[in-house]
Amino acid sequence: MQCLKSNLKKAAASVVMCLAVFMTSAVSLNVSADTVTYFSSSADDFYIDGYSDEDIEMLCAVVEREVGGLSTASKQAVTSVIVNRVNSPLFPDTVYDVLHQPNQFKTIQNYYTNERPVQVSTRIAVLYALKSGLDCADGSLYFYAPKVIDSVDKSNWFESNLEFTMEIDGQRYFK
Repeated sequence: MQCLKSNLKKAAASVVMCLAVFMTSAVSLNVSADTVTYFSSSADDFYIDGYSDEDIEMLCAVVEREVGGLSTASKQAVTSVIVNRVNSPLFPDTVYDVLHQPNQFKTIQNYYTNERPVQVSTRIAVLYALKSGLDCADGSLYFYAPKVIDSVDKSNWFESNLEFTMEIDGQRYFK
């Protein structure tokens, strides 16, 4: 898993940057560089190419509801599944449309209701997954949690029709 084994220096720098941006709104850095460069900025200036503020907020809300209580790796993997769908010809080509597809991410309601506020750790994980450009889900387009799925038929569909790629925190990923 490239994402989990990615450059530790970049990961640490990204965490510091995200914490600083969302706690103080005064720091940013280039995550892709081998060196860490800090400069003064406001949180509004923190931009990830290709994603609007609304895209990022929707992603954070969905990831929080899907795997908010799980590890950073789970949060990054779910983010990557959504990004992989946006980039796949099998799915709509915007974050909004992927998250609003019927019977897919019912957890998008968290974006509108804020029933479960987004934790800082979730925001950091989502931003790092987006900013790094790494596919933390090994090409996966689907995932499910056997512990919470509401029918055997649904889990059988995943297991019988898709290629298993990995498991993190009890979440199973497929393409």
